[in-house]
Amino acid sequence: RSAGIVVAERCLAEALTSCYVAAPMLGHALSLRGCWLLEAGQTREATRAFGEALELIPDHPRLHWLLGRALWAEGNLTLALPHLATAAASGESGAQVDLGAAQWQAGLAGEALRTMARAVAAHPGDVRARDNLAAALQVLDTKGLEVGRAARLFDELPALPPGTSSIAPDEVNDRARAVAGC
Repeated sequence: RSAGIVVAERCLAEALTSCYVAAPMLGHALSLRGCWLLEAGQTREATRAFGEALELIPDHPRLHWLLGRALWAEGNLTLALPHLATAAASGESGAQVDLGAAQWQAGLAGEALRTMARAVAAHPGDVRARDNLAAALQVLDTKGLEVGRAARLFDELPALPPGTSSIAPDEVNDRARAVAGC
């Protein structure tokens, strides 16, 4: 091999190494930009930034969660749900809570209740998870929907230590049983 080919191979190797290191850094920078844009209410631009970041780091659960939240804020639940589900499946903190709320908003009551129950079980100190499930059960009570399934889900939930939720665990469990007519 000629010296020119060896130099070209080294340059290519260095460029590939730089891209490998730079891609995650650029992805994180884009995700930070997306967070700022989402906070500022610029959902379309935030969605674009999170999408570009996800292209650079495709298996990053937090990016799926952030893109899902941006798409949801844009009003595009159809595209948001798979990203939220991917993040929730990885155990990403808060993703299960958001997935349950998005499923509920999309009219997927059964799936939403299962997701909300898993969120409470996985994050027993998360007030938002407990409050979302309690609110969903209250709506179900007034509409008479999915009653038996809701009560069975609640029987599987662990009790929360006192003071970790704005709704007392016993009160929420009693509410679930009342919804079921027990």
